Amino acid sequence: MKHILFSADFAKFQTVVPPTLYEFGQKFTELMVSYCVSTSIVSFENLLTIAKKHNAHFQRNQLLRQIDLVGLFEILHGFPVKIIKNVNKTKITMILIEEPHSKSNVAIHQLCQ
Repeated sequence: MKHILFSADFAKFQTVVPPTLYEFGQKFTELMVSYCVSTSIVSFENLLTIAKKHNAHFQRNQLLRQIDLVGLFEILHGFPVKIIKNVNKTKITMILIEEPHSKSNVAIHQLCQ
């Protein structure tokens, strides 16, 4: 189990209600997320290569890591198979039911590689 505290920089403000940012059409606030990961996912190394190519984008804007799991592969050293987070006093658990699989006959647009 690995834990990430998103928006840790907000802790310095110590307000009664944590500050909230609205970016990318979503609401971001302080959030502790727990991840169970696996490195045995088919083609994980390919996904990690893609993540490394996009790392500069994630470094410039850390909020993207909350909405794009690709940004977490390097940090978590694995593919998230279970995600647990508490949002508005509600515990949300997401479990990977079917492993991602690679299809060699699928054409991926150059911009998506």
